[in-house]
Amino acid sequence: EYALKLSTTFRLRRGDWQAHVGLNDRPGEAALMQWGGALQYRLWQGAELGLSLAFNETGLQTSAFRLIGARDRMRASITSDMTGREYASVSLDLNRFHGRAGEAIARGYAIDATLAHRVQLAASRGEEQIDVRISGELVANRLQTQLSPGLQILLPGLPVSTVIPADFSSLGMGLSIRRGEPGNTAAIARMPAYLFDVWLGWQWPVAKPAYSLNLGIGMPLFGRDMLSLRAYVANSLVGSISNDSLYGISLRYSFRLGR
Repeated sequence: EYALKLSTTFRLRRGDWQAHVGLNDRPGEAALMQWGGALQYRLWQGAELGLSLAFNETGLQTSAFRLIGARDRMRASITSDMTGREYASVSLDLNRFHGRAGEAIARGYAIDATLAHRVQLAASRGEEQIDVRISGELVANRLQTQLSPGLQILLPGLPVSTVIPADFSSLGMGLSIRRGEPGNTAAIARMPAYLFDVWLGWQWPVAKPAYSLNLGIGMPLFGRDMLSLRAYVANSLVGSISNDSLYGISLRYSFRLGR
């Protein structure tokens, strides 16, 4: 699988507006066009509103969905400092899940909430920050009665609920240690970036432990670019409904044209 993405960011007086267009291609399949936009708006000191749209995202909801599907998403989020070290965030996603050729799979929503404490503050992107957090997620989807004939060829005999869960929730605690953000073009700086993020919790309705581990490192090569390597393993990204873990690794090169 190959992916190419071009994004641009416009600085506003109280925030940023970003737009992107991309291409996801697999041998033997039609290329998947991807596009979207996002607005980050500062409501007041320490509080930020986020609004975004994305079409044809490839997702990690389950390994079966990663094989056959894409998602259209509309998101609204708000993040606010509670004290100098504590902050809270909540987001709402409205999702439409479909096959790579547009076949309907499910529609639904997801709510995510986080309460976090900054153990170590970073005054700039070049300094390390350590956070601990409590986070939870609630997912509800209305599924199609069965997969379309074209998708059944790829996943013979599988019910729709194996591809996208009808409902899912999780609650747990996590630790994040980072400097900068590997793979984030807007965060490119003249120094290495790294990420270590681990989360442990419980997931329903399967009533089993949930976990995720994300590792990343990014290195500028010529000053205004970043070569980043990221890896993950999890059974809790969006609610794996089997005993299998999801895992992956990605290599990304980003170059910033503007300031």
